[in-house]
Amino acid sequence: MKVLIVTPSPKLTGGVTFYYKGLDAYWSNDVTYVTYGRRPNMPALICVVPDLMVYICKLLFGRPDVVIVNPSFRPYQLKRDGLYLLLARLMGKKVVSLFHGWNRTYSRRMELRPSRYVGWFNKSAFIYVLCSDFKKALLRMGIHAPILLATTEVRDSLVEDYDNTQRTGEIRNLLFLARIDKRKGIYETIETFALLKRKYPCLTLNICGDSDDRQFVQDVKDFVATKNIKDIVFHGAVYGQEKIQAFKDNDLYILPTYEEGMATSQLEAMAFGLPVISRPEGGIKDHFENEAMGYLIDSLDPHVYADKIGFLIDHPDVCKRMGNNAFQYAHAHFLASSVARKFETDINIYCHEK
Repeated sequence: MKVLIVTPSPKLTGGVTFYYKGLDAYWSNDVTYVTYGRRPNMPALICVVPDLMVYICKLLFGRPDVVIVNPSFRPYQLKRDGLYLLLARLMGKKVVSLFHGWNRTYSRRMELRPSRYVGWFNKSAFIYVLCSDFKKALLRMGIHAPILLATTEVRDSLVEDYDNTQRTGEIRNLLFLARIDKRKGIYETIETFALLKRKYPCLTLNICGDSDDRQFVQDVKDFVATKNIKDIVFHGAVYGQEKIQAFKDNDLYILPTYEEGMATSQLEAMAFGLPVISRPEGGIKDHFENEAMGYLIDSLDPHVYADKIGFLIDHPDVCKRMGNNAFQYAHAHFLASSVARKFETDINIYCHEK
């Protein structure tokens, strides 16, 4: 079976690009990619017409059996990906829609008054979502195409040589590994750390990540300097062996995100046996046993995060048990090889002609 996947530019940071890079080694079908959207130093608007022309050529001459579109539930993305879906259906192609991002405000508005753009996705052979809440929302909007739960993935190579028995439960190093963005909770993370430092002066916060907005990264660094918070280290984006070492060297993962589909870094942290401190946003809560693998905290108050982390610092046996639980669950459910096999199984089930 020939599959065409529509993705953002591989030169950009982001969850969709990372997701397919992780799965690429495990496809058994004949998979090709086509890029749309903005490029580095080039706005999306300039790319619209050229992207469409390339896409149509791929449909006509590449002759895929299945097209996978990757919308985010936001106004522009729904229209753009809906158009890509309709063009593929007009040419007789089966289409799979995988919703990665989700805008709650827009979702609630569409539940009250669904637009025709949402209805276009009923033409999908099936729809993947990263969270059961997203599935319920689509059903309330009148979507009747099959809706299945998906996960993001942890690359097998990332953890293939990792031995979790080295973990003692002692916490000295905290890890924030994500895009540096206000909505990822970067300021809440820093403020939580500042509170913890008053009682636990030996702690270090390692911030691994970057942003396309260079000024925002500098603003965050200036915030740390202005507050005179010591032992916060900015590492920039980390990949490959550097990323592996970051997970090995740290003892707890924190991500007080405002809104999420399913953060790959949360799953990676679990796969390295780190207790996860985050919020019940997106798909993580469908795969996470609260107080057994860490804490999902329905708050953005740094004092609440500091209290939970302080408890784990004072109780390393609890911390170690949480990390072991997270490690075992992640290795059973999130490895890229398993995610790719499930994806292709679902394509074979739902995209064969009836």
